[in-house]
Amino acid sequence: MKKTRYQACLLISELDDDMILEAELANVPMRRRVGHVMKRVWLIAACMTLLATATILLFLPAMLREYPAPSPIPPLTSEPAVETPEPVVNWVSDPTLVRVERLSASEAVADPDVTEDGNLVSVESQTQYFANQLILIHFSCREDEHVMVEPSSWRSALNPVYLYTAEGDGHTRSYWRFKNEELDGHISVSEELEYSRYKDYFGRPVTVENGDVLLWQYANLALACMEDNFVDFTVVDDEGNITGGGSIYIGGYDLTSMSKNKKYYGESQYGDFGGSFESFCFTNAIYRPVVLGAYRYTNEGGGDNEIQAQCLKELHALALERRESLFADVSSELLRVSVREALADYAWVIGKTGGWGLSSFGKYQNETKYLIMSFANSLDPADHEYLLFLYEGTYRRITGWEVHLQNEYGGMIIGCLYLEDGTVVQVDLRHADQPVTLLPPAETETA
Repeated sequence: MKKTRYQACLLISELDDDMILEAELANVPMRRRVGHVMKRVWLIAACMTLLATATILLFLPAMLREYPAPSPIPPLTSEPAVETPEPVVNWVSDPTLVRVERLSASEAVADPDVTEDGNLVSVESQTQYFANQLILIHFSCREDEHVMVEPSSWRSALNPVYLYTAEGDGHTRSYWRFKNEELDGHISVSEELEYSRYKDYFGRPVTVENGDVLLWQYANLALACMEDNFVDFTVVDDEGNITGGGSIYIGGYDLTSMSKNKKYYGESQYGDFGGSFESFCFTNAIYRPVVLGAYRYTNEGGGDNEIQAQCLKELHALALERRESLFADVSSELLRVSVREALADYAWVIGKTGGWGLSSFGKYQNETKYLIMSFANSLDPADHEYLLFLYEGTYRRITGWEVHLQNEYGGMIIGCLYLEDGTVVQVDLRHADQPVTLLPPAETETA
């Protein structure tokens, strides 16, 4: 064995470099080529291992450096957070501070006593022009106090008014008139107010004294009514202390959809000229009030502005519930619906004739049920004349009539009106309980 190894070594030693090179360039079996590649792979791996070891040795001192230990987390305490106590404010309900009236020619008289919810609210009748439903707010306070009143919307106005009584023809008549002569104080007030003429009076606060009465009005604009309106008030004494306050909700309701005809709804056909025909929006929009609450502070010094704002906010939250009852029944507004429908359909006539008129026709005690509307040219009424009979939320043209009994002025006492759909209106104004009887077409055909 040793001899064979010795002979092999001699043979290898006799090989020169050229022979070795030639052997490397010659084709060799696959097994030897793979072995050669694997040798190179192992060589590269060894180099990478050596490099990694050197890197670890280089950064090892920094890794072994000692850092201070983190501070321990303090234990949670069971002590509660300190809360700032809310100021203690004592207040009591005082419904005598404010009283609201909704005056209407089509409402029955109600006794203005304290209602179940403790609020003074009354609905009274008063002779007014057709469709006027005035919202009057009466305030009561002490002699050393005054009341600051503010509307919530720029489309509403508050103005002081007083009850004016006039004697004439053996009759005594009362009218609500403005205290401010700039607001046509010489005439009776109406529920709507021309915005373009009195825009400085809208949305501004008013200060009143004990016994003063304010009229709430809405702007005479061709816009849908404001559904939610608030009238907030603050009672202040002579030393500047807030001694009380409260809020009134005035809900708005459009009986029908607003017409696109601006001559009918909001635009005056008389330009800047004032008068009763500035707008017909009052025939569609109705407003009804309710006192949300009135109170007085009982603690020394009263309340501050922050406390007052919070109290008013809580009162406003009651409005949605109160609104549902305000408009649960609008049957008393059927005559307004009739006027609105007629004016919308005959707006073109108004443009030609320059005017229209309404006359009441029969009353059921204090409630007006029926109206006759006429359109006439002021120069020649015969050129443009339309007579309409308004009733139960609609209207019909009057095609003929018969007068069986008339008064000294030629007015009908007993007679009949014949409408274009065949309805016959029997009139007998001697019967106050039922001066008018309607006979539908089906009944007149069989009669």
